Order: sequence, then structure tokens, then C-alpha cells
Amino acid sequence: MGSFLKAILIVLVCGFSLIAINFLGGCGDSVQISSITVSPSSVTVGLSKTQQFTATAYDSSGRSFTTSVEWTVTGSIGSIDTSGLFTAGSSMASGTVVASASGVSGSATVSVTNEGSVSGTISSSAGEHVASISITITRSGTTSGFSSTTVSDTSGRYVFPSVPVGDYDVVTAATMHYLGSSAEVSVSVGETTTQNITLSDRFTVSSQSFIGTPITISGTITNNGTGEATGVTAVYMFYNLDGLFEGSATANLGSISGLASKSFVVIPTPSVYSYSSYTRTISATGY
Repeated sequence: MGSFLKAILIVLVCGFSLIAINFLGGCGDSVQISSITVSPSSVTVGLSKTQQFTATAYDSSGRSFTTSVEWTVTGSIGSIDTSGLFTAGSSMASGTVVASASGVSGSATVSVTNEGSVSGTISSSAGEHVASISITITRSGTTSGFSSTTVSDTSGRYVFPSVPVGDYDVVTAATMHYLGSSAEVSVSVGETTTQNITLSDRFTVSSQSFIGTPITISGTITNNGTGEATGVTAVYMFYNLDGLFEGSATANLGSISGLASKSFVVIPTPSVYSYSSYTRTISATGY
């Protein structure tokens, strides 16, 4: 029987409200479950902690709908009630949470842990994410025990996924452009502690000016670190409206003591009479 005629029969026999569900089926036909997904699909849960799971059923066309499911677990990971609320056991284990209906099932992987994790984002004082910063986590107040080192990714993100419960120091290594930093964190079982870090610039520039025709650059650079910085240079690059290079200037300041400042005056080469934008890079060979 064609779909159009069948739809008319459903309207006459079953009523208009059933068309959305049974347009291609007869009166009283049920939707056939093709697959079930469980969310979240993979999770780590602390000892004796809880985690809510949900199940979504799909028909053969990929359309989702809600249906009653039976919840079970595999492995000695804990228990789950009829609403999908999982309670972890009292010992570390791995297994699955399973949702079943009409002979079809879906599952999620579960790891029960006695550890936590620490993650965050490394940013500059300007709010830009900073990659390739070395971060070390060590247990507070001791030189022994858990310790781990990682590096921030291209988005400035870092993570220590498996950290024993306790108090820790999270330390970023000093670089040519940024001072080192330290933060204290507490790690709880089955929880993720977020510790975002804003780095302080190793050098700052004050009293900067571009004067004259052609331009002469002057300013003062301060070493914000407590130790001496050696081989300090400030490089300026100038560009016109089309983004084309106009000229550059390098100020060689030599050594700057910790928390001290040094002034400079430099003229770009070739001479710069006007510009649309510029960049400035301050670096050091030692710090």
C-alpha cells in the first residue's frame, strides 16, 4: 500500500495525532530500536562517587527517540539504579555501564579511581594562550613523593590526568620571555582541579616614543626578574599599509640586573618615515 494511502487510513482509524509516530506503520505499530548510545561514553569516577548516565535510542533511519531501558554494569565497578545514576565501588576497577531495550544495548566505559587530576590554561599578561611552557607538579612540603612534568599545547592547555589525593605545588619554568610562577592546588578523589596560570612578562617597556623624520625610537626596558639578564635585545620591525616591510631597528642593551632598568635610543635601517604597524620582540641570551 502506498505511503499516501496508508497515511489516510491512519488518520481515519488511529487519529491525526499518531501520524508523526506511525506514518509508515500500521495503527499500534511501535518504533523499532536500531541502536542505543550511552552518555557520557567514557568517564573516570572517584571511589564511592556518583555519575549520571543517559541513554538515547535510534531507529534504522538515525532518528532519536526516548524509550525505557534496563541499566546494568559489568566488572566490579559499582552499581546503577533504574534512572541511570551510577555509584562507584570502594576499590579501583574498570568496566562498563550498559543500557538495554528490546534486545539492543549500548555501553559506556567506566574507570573507578582513587586519584584526581589537575588541568588548566597558560596565558600571557595580554590574555594570549602560551604554548610550550614546562609545568611541573610536586607534592607540597616535600622533595619526595609524586612528581610529574608536562608541556602546554598550542592552545596553552595542560593536564596531569592521574594525581594521588593531596596538596601540590604547580610550577611553570622560567623562559626568555616569561618569569616562572607557582600555585598551590588540592586534589580530591575523582575530581578535576582547574588551575589557570597567567605568566608575568620578563621584560616590560616604558617611556617608548617614535619621534622625528625619519623615526628615532627611544624607551626604557625593565628586567622584572630577580636575576641578571644578559644579552638583552629589543628588535623593532615596521610595515606599511600593504603589510610590506619598511625597516627595522635593534637595540642592544647588554646586561640588565634583576629588577633594574636600562634606556635605549635606536634609528631604524633603512630609515622609516611612516608606517602602519610594527612588532617588538625583546629577548635575552641568559636569565
